Amino acid sequence: MSTFVHTSALSADEHDRLASLLAGLPAGERWWVEHMQGALLCTLGLLDPPDAAYARAADRRFTDPVDARRRALALLAQLDRDLRLQQHAKRR
Repeated sequence: MSTFVHTSALSADEHDRLASLLAGLPAGERWWVEHMQGALLCTLGLLDPPDAAYARAADRRFTDPVDARRRALALLAQLDRDLRLQQHAKRR
């Protein structure tokens, strides 16, 4: 995982929460999230890009910090929701 470099897309707390949620995912789910959201996660510094060309493409994709923030917060909300549903199902 990359070292956090503060971007205008997420606050440090939001970044840490997203990193924590990703780290807590089972391997298969984590792979799926990384596959589907790889460019965003690379731009946020949560995933190392496979190569320099991918890193440049990811940065070009998320040049608008408002769009990057919107997508990052949507991912954060989805992972939070999934975690709560899993915890609720375990209590039953």
